[in-house]
Amino acid sequence: MSERKNFGYISNIKTISLVGVVLFHCMLFYADNPFFPESADFASPVVEFLCNIFDASLIASFVFCSGFLYAYSISYKKRTLTESIIERAKRLIIPYYLYGAFWVVPLYTFFNINTFGRPEGAGYLTGYKFMLLGCFADHLWFLWMLFWVSLIFILMKPLLQKKYLPAVFLMTVILSLIDQIFLADVSYFKISQIAPDRKSVV
Repeated sequence: MSERKNFGYISNIKTISLVGVVLFHCMLFYADNPFFPESADFASPVVEFLCNIFDASLIASFVFCSGFLYAYSISYKKRTLTESIIERAKRLIIPYYLYGAFWVVPLYTFFNINTFGRPEGAGYLTGYKFMLLGCFADHLWFLWMLFWVSLIFILMKPLLQKKYLPAVFLMTVILSLIDQIFLADVSYFKISQIAPDRKSVV
């Protein structure tokens, strides 16, 4: 337990980032943001500045802290890597498909709501097809993305156990660059959102 307390600061960063993400979404109405369907007549420069900071830091911090803390908790729950991956899939991927199948696709199709990953005017079959492929996710996009980040840290768990933190940091940077360069346009299962940039529109 004492070793676990050493990462309390990461848990604090995660909590602060979560609050910041909520504030970020609350401010989007007053920002010129293409991902928000409604906006004020004029964007606020102050809000624009804050949203740029939040978008570039807090969202990524929340996701990576969540993935790191989950991977490190494997030791305390006595799970193997396979069991950890399956457990993470149950908590993230299954809710994505259940919520998508019974709420997102029916609602967006019935009201013909335009959103990323759903072709305009798409019917139910097309909606379910893109939902199953992880393209049409709307606000559920973070579930797939968080799953991939958790998986990365789970697979790097042996290095974390041996405290090879520089190696973990280097691998994280390399994987992020690979995602930016080679996977930025892969919309399936939100792989492109592992390390999104301004050019990504999926």
